Parts: sequence; C-alpha cells; structure tokens
Amino acid sequence: MNVPAAQHTRPLWLACLLTSLALPLVFSGLVIAFAVINGGTVFSEELARALGFIFLFGFPYSLGVTLLLGLPTVLLLRELRRLTALNVCAVGGMAGVVTVTIFQLVSTMNFEWAPMAFGLGLGVGAAFVFALIAGIPLRRPTP
Repeated sequence: MNVPAAQHTRPLWLACLLTSLALPLVFSGLVIAFAVINGGTVFSEELARALGFIFLFGFPYSLGVTLLLGLPTVLLLRELRRLTALNVCAVGGMAGVVTVTIFQLVSTMNFEWAPMAFGLGLGVGAAFVFALIAGIPLRRPTP
C-alpha cells in the first residue's frame, strides 16, 4: 500500500501559538530598537506601557487572525495535498492584506494603500514563520 508522505513534521496548533507570539515579539523588538536609536532608554515607563499594549492587543489579534483565517486555509491545503511553504506564504500575504483592509474600513482611518503593503509583508512573514515551525516543506516532494 502506498502511504502518502506527511505534509508537515510538527503540530499545527504549536505553529499557531508560536506564530501568534512571534509577531508581537518582533514588533516589540522594533519598538525597543527605535527607542534606543532615538536616544531613549530600554527601561523607561513609557516603553514598558507600549510593550504591554503590544502584547495585550497584538497577541490576541494575531492569534484570532491565525485561527480564523490561517488555520482553516492550512487545513484545506493539507486536505487538497497542496500544503507547501510557498502556498502558505501566498495565503498569508492575502490574509494580511484582507486583515489590514478590514481594519482600515472599520476604524476612523482614511483608506490608504501603504498599510496594505505593510499587511502583505506581515502576512507573508507570519506565514513563513508558521511554515518553519510546522515543518512544512518549501515545495511538494515528487511522487
């Protein structure tokens, strides 16, 4: 009997959790780097509040997007036997654009294209991290 090869080597729930933590961690690192570059200190009360805000809203938001958009799509790709890192990154980019567009339409912000590019980058980056954590190959193995 011909058994198909596994499409990922680690659990998808672990990839969802760690990816949702990775985005706020990276954003926090950028905030700290900008604070230090601009002559601030890493141990200021204002920076601590900013980092707390990032994790208070960033982690649940990222986890929600991952569970509502990312995981169902990854499960569908797995079912269709098309689960590759490239496909996951393509879907992640689209999810990032959709998420930022919805956020712009719901908020009081004026609609602009630049945040959509930021969403595309975030989505592709998050999907790449997801694929690395889950052990999803770059392309399908040849049969």
